[in-house]
Amino acid sequence: MHGVTVTELIQRNHFKNLTPEINTDEIIISAPDINRPALPLTGFFAHFDNARLQVIGNAETEYIGLMDDARREEIFDYMCRFRVPGFIFSRNLQPHETVLKKCHEYGVPCMVTSQTTADLTSELIRWLKTKLAPQLSIHGVLVDVYGEGVLIMGDSGVGKSEAALELIRRGHRERVRRRWSSYAAVTVWSRTMSWNFARSRKLRWWDVRPRLPSISLSFAASASSMCAHCSARSA
Repeated sequence: MHGVTVTELIQRNHFKNLTPEINTDEIIISAPDINRPALPLTGFFAHFDNARLQVIGNAETEYIGLMDDARREEIFDYMCRFRVPGFIFSRNLQPHETVLKKCHEYGVPCMVTSQTTADLTSELIRWLKTKLAPQLSIHGVLVDVYGEGVLIMGDSGVGKSEAALELIRRGHRERVRRRWSSYAAVTVWSRTMSWNFARSRKLRWWDVRPRLPSISLSFAASASSMCAHCSARSA
């Protein structure tokens, strides 16, 4: 399943984990949005999206404190049965003991952060939408030909590397090889990179330093634009 583990969420955002005994490596976040459970706290669970992280701020914490014990236990028992990926309390708010009890019982992580609720929700949505954005992987070689980025694509073994090496032999510059990934957020990157050396099935590894007098990472910007244009055309 495409998603982010709660472990990665905790480590990346420096959350305090109040349920360390729960194995967060096995809990996957698949929804790029979050939920502030105002209506569920009143007992209304129609259209409740249990795939979302549940963010609890000042208003929700105040309301939880006003519940009587029986009602509080009933609501969180029902909410935790949905197996939500986790509760996050903002502003260093401490969850009620009933909340922790139900989290332990159903294996739902409970976390705390010092961030304000507004900052927390906006940052979580931004990060989750980036991490969970649709991804397209393209195998190819990116070459600088007369100052323009040219992406040579094709199946494995069709001769992409040989074509790039011939262009390098003629004085052009290879920039990135092997694999590009294009995200909905228009982020383009390479999984593998071998500076100064090129590889082909016929020639194996070849030192191309004489053909690469200068390599600048500033080319990444034009490469991103070029790949985004290619993706738009292919779509």
